[in-house]
Amino acid sequence: MDEGPLPTIYFDESGNAGENLLDPEQPVFALASVLLDDSTAAKVIATVRAELRSGGPEELKYSTLRRTARGHAAVEAGLLAVDSTAAKVYVIHRRWMLVTKFVDLLITERTDRLGYDIRASREAPKPAARPRPEPSAAVRGREGKLAGHRRSMAHLRNRG
Repeated sequence: MDEGPLPTIYFDESGNAGENLLDPEQPVFALASVLLDDSTAAKVIATVRAELRSGGPEELKYSTLRRTARGHAAVEAGLLAVDSTAAKVYVIHRRWMLVTKFVDLLITERTDRLGYDIRASREAPKPAARPRPEPSAAVRGREGKLAGHRRSMAHLRNRG
């Protein structure tokens, strides 16, 4: 059964200051996507170009279109030509991106070396059960009880 051509997902970002994740001039990062089949994408582009009339830029970039009233109108027409369920936007404060970068650099790399792909699962790996180490003989009293146990418990009770 032929279901026709697969749609394409188009992505674009805003607020990308490269590796400078704490740039105070760009505190927010946004990643947007739109899922369109080729004919719908062509209609949206035609709608934007028609609104621009002649002399529009070769590449339809918001950073260029936002500079003129005609560009604003073209962006609005393009947005209205897309079904709202086809578009998604993810916005994150860049300081939280820094946290994800730490996870990516420090944790993901290590779990990859251990043979566990944390990107493939939404669960943290379960650590292997380890037996509790026995206290050394120096820590035990004559009767085999842990030295200082009574004093520690009395200290904790008296703290409250």
